[in-house]
Amino acid sequence: MYIYIPTAVGRGNRHERNTLVIIVMTSRLIILSLLLILYSCQTETKKAFELPGNKDIDAISSIILRQEKLGLIQQYRPEIKDTAELNRLINKKIGRPISVDLKFLHVTNDWRTNDTNRVPPPPPGFGSINLSDLMHRDVKGNKLFNISDTAFIFYQSQHLKQFKMTFLDSTKFVLTSFAREEKKRKADKHVWYYDLSIPIFSADKNTVYVELTNNCTGLCGEASYYVLKKRNGHWTIIETGMLWIS
Repeated sequence: MYIYIPTAVGRGNRHERNTLVIIVMTSRLIILSLLLILYSCQTETKKAFELPGNKDIDAISSIILRQEKLGLIQQYRPEIKDTAELNRLINKKIGRPISVDLKFLHVTNDWRTNDTNRVPPPPPGFGSINLSDLMHRDVKGNKLFNISDTAFIFYQSQHLKQFKMTFLDSTKFVLTSFAREEKKRKADKHVWYYDLSIPIFSADKNTVYVELTNNCTGLCGEASYYVLKKRNGHWTIIETGMLWIS
């Protein structure tokens, strides 16, 4: 902002000159204050919308895969009760492939409005989930997410669309990838593998929602969900359930 001040001002105009100087200084202070406020807001937004770290995503995926292995052992070898033997079998390689790629779970907004021309989102379990379903899901008597989490959930959906698990050990897992399985589909070959979704985090990054899908050619697929909470720096499964089965 510029205000012209004549250099040759008579003594009678000294008051006017001082007033103009004050206006200029005040204007500069206001602009500086606004810039500082804008910078502060941008900094706070950046902090509030910092994406989850790889360490947390890997830890969550590892816990779910371990639980899945344990479930298979208990299903096919129910006689095994010894903890040491269970741990030994969990660390053994199983024949069911797991994709190193995490599936992007697109979060859609609630389409149930008076607008009859609006197209509804894809059905759940097919790479998308409705925000209202997440918000109203009851977990141990509490809502999974609250209204303060919505902005961060959409931010994740826009900026965290790809993730590859790096901790998987090929001596313990049969590894595959989306690209490899897609080649099988195009060649009309049988497809059978598991994949995990990229976790959906709460704003405080202490609650996550994850889906695990058994992709299978024919009527042999299924999907389940997991809810985990971070307590004392460690992730714990607090609820799991079936989403769909074919």
